[in-house]
Amino acid sequence: MSLIVNASTITGEEITLDKCLSFNFKKDRYHPSAILSARFHLSPNDWVTVDYTSITATLGGRVILKGYLEKGSITMTAAGYICTIRARAKSALLEQNHIMPGTYYNMTLNKLNSDYINLSGISFQPSTRALNYIVIRDSASMWEATSHICVRNWDCLPYATYDNEIRFGLPTNNHQTTINESRIISASVKADNSTSISSIYMKDTSGNYGAYSSHNTYPQQRGIVRIKHINTDLTWLANITQGLKSKLDFSMRYSRAREISYHGFGGEDIYEPVNMDSSIMGIGDGQFRPHAIRIKGGSRGIVTTLTIYDDYYSGRNT
Repeated sequence: MSLIVNASTITGEEITLDKCLSFNFKKDRYHPSAILSARFHLSPNDWVTVDYTSITATLGGRVILKGYLEKGSITMTAAGYICTIRARAKSALLEQNHIMPGTYYNMTLNKLNSDYINLSGISFQPSTRALNYIVIRDSASMWEATSHICVRNWDCLPYATYDNEIRFGLPTNNHQTTINESRIISASVKADNSTSISSIYMKDTSGNYGAYSSHNTYPQQRGIVRIKHINTDLTWLANITQGLKSKLDFSMRYSRAREISYHGFGGEDIYEPVNMDSSIMGIGDGQFRPHAIRIKGGSRGIVTTLTIYDDYYSGRNT
């Protein structure tokens, strides 16, 4: 099994990079971007440019990234020519583009996609469920707008698939994988309290604190007090209680997690079912759905690490 990258150039030439020396891939349900860093060996006649217009990365027969080149270089060394690339999934552009501030009425995910997000190569799970209105604040990204609609409508956060589809529900494909116990390298449980907020207070429209607040006992039980005072967030005026709670719930992302590493790569994507022969460290017990994926490859082979978050939003997509 080897990573293969197909790239297009400014001049329309198609390049195949198939002599991979090493690579590192990561993807997380809380970000629309998948990131790939990779090094390839080239023969002197193989390279023309590293100014690629598109990147498609395939591993074990499955496309794991469709995106664009962020950084690239070709270096001549004693061992030959080395091509190094860093690429991101197209869906990363949702975080890098702003949507015009203002009030949007009868907003649906379909309408947001068709009328305001004009980015090629990205699709959205169809939905015509409408909000009476949403308020987009200054410097809000397209990803923030998408997340706001998903929280208001389904009490969940969106995620991106390998095909750059933005979804609020679980995958509808039938892709499942099985991890044999003999391939497992390690399993672990983790805790992360670095971002959790214990209390949040928001100004009312008159500029006073006291009317709007939300509290979280989880960090307090662990000896952590983090109090935040924020300005009036017009985005959540339609449901301030839900808005403040969502900020606390989001601050708890990654708070508890289980992780498993194994030899090889079975083709898993975010939220696709993974089966295990037996439960290890509370992981498996028949089936689980990963929320983060890391894949490393090199001279010693390929290692995949799957992470399952035990936090609020990772359990809300249904």
